[in-house]
Amino acid sequence: MPAAEQRIAKRRARRQQEAERKRGLQIKQCKVCLADTPDTFSQDHHEIPQAVGGAAGPIASLCAGCHHNLHRVADMLMSKRAGLAEDSVNIM
Repeated sequence: MPAAEQRIAKRRARRQQEAERKRGLQIKQCKVCLADTPDTFSQDHHEIPQAVGGAAGPIASLCAGCHHNLHRVADMLMSKRAGLAEDSVNIM
């Protein structure tokens, strides 16, 4: 991305964050794609799956898209479709 477009994108992101703050919303950063996400759209994800004892473990904030994709890949791995999971990760 050219430097001018980067500056415009940063300004736009700062304005959006300021508008969200004025409305009383917090901005969280997705741990996967690093996108800034308003708190109302951010989703918490257990870093250690609850099924293996991670209910009280660390939690990561994710955007909805990354959270969905992460569960999709995990389901593929759990169902022994690892090849499909690898293909999905390589596409992202």
